[in-house]
Amino acid sequence: MLLLLLLLSVVLSGHAGSQRAPRVYVYDVPEFWDVEWGTPEELRELGETRKAEKEIYGSDCVDDERKTEMFAASMIVVWRALRSYYEPDPSRADLFLVPLWPRQKNYAEWKDACSLEVNLDVELKLPHLDERTAHRHMIVVGKGHSVPQGYCDAWWRDPRGLLRSAMRFAYSSDYHGYGPSRFDDDGAVPTTHLTSDNGAFPHLVSIPYAASIHARSAYGAKFYRFHREAHLGSRHYLASFFGNSHATFNTTGGKYAKSRLKLMKECDATDDCLRVSVDKNLRCGDLGTAYANATFCFQPGGDSPYRKGLYDSLLVGCIPVIFSLYNARVSPWHFWADHRRDMVVVNETAYLSGGFDIFDYLRAIPSPRIRAMQASIAVNAHRLQYALEDYPDDAVDILLKGAWHFALARDAGVQAKLESRARLGKHPAVKKRYHWGRRPKPQGSSAS
Repeated sequence: MLLLLLLLSVVLSGHAGSQRAPRVYVYDVPEFWDVEWGTPEELRELGETRKAEKEIYGSDCVDDERKTEMFAASMIVVWRALRSYYEPDPSRADLFLVPLWPRQKNYAEWKDACSLEVNLDVELKLPHLDERTAHRHMIVVGKGHSVPQGYCDAWWRDPRGLLRSAMRFAYSSDYHGYGPSRFDDDGAVPTTHLTSDNGAFPHLVSIPYAASIHARSAYGAKFYRFHREAHLGSRHYLASFFGNSHATFNTTGGKYAKSRLKLMKECDATDDCLRVSVDKNLRCGDLGTAYANATFCFQPGGDSPYRKGLYDSLLVGCIPVIFSLYNARVSPWHFWADHRRDMVVVNETAYLSGGFDIFDYLRAIPSPRIRAMQASIAVNAHRLQYALEDYPDDAVDILLKGAWHFALARDAGVQAKLESRARLGKHPAVKKRYHWGRRPKPQGSSAS
C-alpha cells in the first residue's frame, strides 16, 4: 500500500490538471463548527467576495502577500470545497468533507476544543458514514498532526469505529509523534504506514501550510508574475533568515530549533545575509522582502521540524535551505517528483558541530545549478499555494483530487471486505459513541 501512495504522488505531480474535479459533500455539524461569522451555508453563499477572502485568507498586504494565519488550511479547504466542488446530494458525492473545529486555532485553542466530550460523538453526527463510504470521508487539521489530543483522539489519533478508514490531513507526517530531533539520514527514520487502518493517525497525509502568498491564477497576478520573471536573475542577498531563535520556547522548540541561534549569529556577521525578526515590529511586506531579495532562504526547525517558511520562500522563488529530511518528505502529493533537487539539504548534525561554514557551502554551488533550481521552482511552486480563485493544480485542487483518487484506489478492497462480511453473515458495522474505558490523557506539550 505504501507503493500505492508513492505512485499516487507521481501521478498527481504531472497530471492533476487533466482530471475532472471531485464532487464534495460538506457536512454541516453545528456542534463542531466554531466559525463565528457564518454557517457553512452562509459561507457558500458568500462565494468569491472580498469579505470571504479577508476572513479566510487574511487582509491584503503587498501585491499577493496577505496576513494569512498559518493555521488557515482547514478553513480554506472548507470554503473552496463549498464554493467550487460542492455536491449537495450525498448519493452523488465522491468525497465527504467533515469540518471539525475548522477555524484557525493555536495550540491553546485546540486544547480547549479537544477538552469537550462532544468529540466522542463524531461518528453519530455523520449520517452518511457507513462501511461503503468511510474511506471517502476526509478530515483536515490546519496544524501539526500531534496537536489535537484529549477527546479529539476519538476521531483523529485513535478512532475505533468507521472513522479508522477516513483520510486525515495535517501539516506534518507521523513518525511516532514528530520524530527525533535529528533527521539527516533517509534510512534512519522509517516511513509510517500512511495507507493502513492500523496504528495511530490512520491514513494521515501531510499537506502544505497555509502560506502568505495567494495568487489569483497560476501566473497571472502581478506579484507572482514579477517573481516568475525574476527567478533566473541574481538577487541582492545570498541568503536570508525570517524568524526568531525559539531559545525560550519551552516545548518541542528546544528539540528542533537548535540551529536557529547559530544561524542568526552567522547571518548578522555577514553582508551576504538578511535577517528579519518576527516580532511586534514586523511590518506588512517584510516576509516578501526577506524571501524575494535572497537567492537562498534558511528554513531550520522551530516548535516542530516543519516550516511555513518553506512554502513562503518557494512561492517567491527563493531556494529553501532545509536542516532535516522532514521537509524533504513533507506534502508528498503536492511537491513535484524531483523536488529535492530544488532544495539545499543541510546535515544539521555536521553544521552544529562546526563541520562546515554555511555561507561558504552556499557560495560553492555553481551558478548554472542555481539557475536550474530557480527555473524548476518557477514552473512548479504554484502547486503549494492555496489560491484565491480556482485553477488546476493549486494546493486545494491537488488535495481534493488526490483524496478522490486515493479513495478510488481503495474501492476494490472495501468492496471485497463487504462481500466477505456478507458471505459470513456478519451485520454491518454500527456507529456508536467512542468509549474510552478511561479518562483521556492530559493534553501534551507539543505545540506545532
